[in-house]
Amino acid sequence: MGGEAGASLEIIMITRKTMPAVGVLALLAASPFASAQTINVAGPFDFVDTLVGPEAGSNSVATGVGTVGSAYTLGSSVTVNSVNLTSVIASTYASEASVQVVNSGYPAMAASFNFSATATYTTVSISSPTVRPLANNTIGNANIAAGSTWDLTFYESFSDGTGPDSTGDTLSFSPDVYVAPPPAAQTITAAGPFDFVDTLTGPEAGSNSVVTGVGVVPSAYVFGASALVNSINLTSVLAGTYASEATIQMVNSGYPGLSAHLKPFTTTGFSTLAISTPTQVSFYLSTLSGANIAAGSTWDLTFYETFSDGTGTDSTGDTLSFGPYAGPVIEQGNWETFEPLVDGTIYTGVTGGFTADHDWTYQNNSPAIGSTSWFTGNTAVFGAQQGAHYLAANFNSCTGAGLIDNWLISEEKAWDNGDVVSFYARTAAGSIWPDRVHLKLSTNGASTNVGDFTTVLASVNPALTTGGFPEAWTKFSGTISGLSGTTMGRIAFHYDVTDGGPAGSNSNYFGIDDVSISVPLTGNLILGDTAFSGASTRDIAYTVMQGTVTLSSGTVTATASSSAMSILVPKSATGAAELVLDGSSFLKRKVALTLTGSSQAIGNATMQNGDVDGTGEVDAADIDQVIAAFGNMGDNVEDVDVSDEVDAADIDIVIANFGGMDD
Repeated sequence: MGGEAGASLEIIMITRKTMPAVGVLALLAASPFASAQTINVAGPFDFVDTLVGPEAGSNSVATGVGTVGSAYTLGSSVTVNSVNLTSVIASTYASEASVQVVNSGYPAMAASFNFSATATYTTVSISSPTVRPLANNTIGNANIAAGSTWDLTFYESFSDGTGPDSTGDTLSFSPDVYVAPPPAAQTITAAGPFDFVDTLTGPEAGSNSVVTGVGVVPSAYVFGASALVNSINLTSVLAGTYASEATIQMVNSGYPGLSAHLKPFTTTGFSTLAISTPTQVSFYLSTLSGANIAAGSTWDLTFYETFSDGTGTDSTGDTLSFGPYAGPVIEQGNWETFEPLVDGTIYTGVTGGFTADHDWTYQNNSPAIGSTSWFTGNTAVFGAQQGAHYLAANFNSCTGAGLIDNWLISEEKAWDNGDVVSFYARTAAGSIWPDRVHLKLSTNGASTNVGDFTTVLASVNPALTTGGFPEAWTKFSGTISGLSGTTMGRIAFHYDVTDGGPAGSNSNYFGIDDVSISVPLTGNLILGDTAFSGASTRDIAYTVMQGTVTLSSGTVTATASSSAMSILVPKSATGAAELVLDGSSFLKRKVALTLTGSSQAIGNATMQNGDVDGTGEVDAADIDQVIAAFGNMGDNVEDVDVSDEVDAADIDIVIANFGGMDD
């Protein structure tokens, strides 16, 4: 049985085990950071105070650069390929050095970007592509015409003194193309008015408007990096305040120690502002991105200003409606996605093969071969775990009633102790005919003899019970052990059902997707100055990066001052990488790694305590926040020693760590 792309293919169905036809599904995917062009400008450049004032004429300016080759729509970020930045004034921040960009087609509009979130510095160098958001952006989503050019002005966003604050050279960057955002994962609404009062800390912190328990999550999703703001109105109360200071902190009930911060506006001085057209806004200082947001969880919102402009309310707002986007599920070591398969492909007969991300062979050793062996999953039954495609098998692996003995065998690969092989599997909703599949390992090199697959790494519904095969995509994993060293071999999925087939009591339909091969990084997370004498825990978000590529991410939930951690990364990833840890009252910690493609111990990762407000520095604001919370019991971020009480010990810890900064 077969067919051509675009055709509807029917699998012969017998008795009560009916399946919809296998059809064709097309998926168009676009990178959120697709680059439109590259702009190169030779330095050096002087970054001189702000764009206005007596020194504004001293800013370096490059005009008529980066002629646009093909028209595109400007996005909300740029990719900085390279730049070197040198501090001239000791107290300046790397985050202040900025570039204003103006397109010749829109002389009255502008956007700007900076190079780093680093605080005081000597030098900053970017040598690998780094995405930086466009701020003060009035040309976002504009159509950039072919043949137009760019004018660049190099400036500082804050005046640190007379003369250049920083110098830079060899700038290469690429504006990113606008990609229409997907639907938000949910919509969160809150009725105003809301008072935005100074910072999250200090004597006025209790005056910030707080809304708790809103936005019940309808279904689980992975928290993304931006939100769709549907509506909000903002009114300036204190003259001189900036709209870009008005910020909303989000805390999910499932992660009380993590947060994301939303700045709806990038405008400077203002009287009133309103968003009434859905607008994509990136989160600011988010430690929630990549976290699994559970169905039924809720959100707490705190409205605050990022800079203290004076006593009392700085701004007021109302009619807030926004929705966080669902982020990508980061599969650690994703090795086989089945995406290159053509929807509707059916593999039949005793033996055969196909190529998806990798080469596979199959052997249907059922005593009475049916009309199918394996086939591209039918999305009318259920969709893929990720992407467009998955692989499936069903009761038609054999005829009548009998044994299903159907094998799917991978290409040959080198295996080591500690390798973790994972996959997702599920069956159709409401299935009453049990299925079973095993993941097995052969260490006999290139052999495809099914008798060599003697090690069972994982099983789905091993007892072949009704309802024992999950009806939602579920991850299964097995760890390889007992090898004498690196060993060549293969893995295989064994569809193994007794009394199966169209006339049998067992077997229905199941899918396999997203096979991953990972290795663990094992070590200890050390949270400094903690006692953990109460019942509280601390959630620390981790990300393993290789350049700008995220290899894995997740959360370590610490239950003690020293907590074991095991982080999976792709077996295929080798070389220099970086583990980034952040969350709760701890400063961001970066650990340099050298990945070997095998499991490895990375030792202790120690995080410094005291950054209660999550700004990346232990300062007076953190002390003020702990003092203001003095006496509070239970799970509070101000309880830095995790004793379930905010007391003098917490104040002493923040004072002792005063001046500490993020890595």
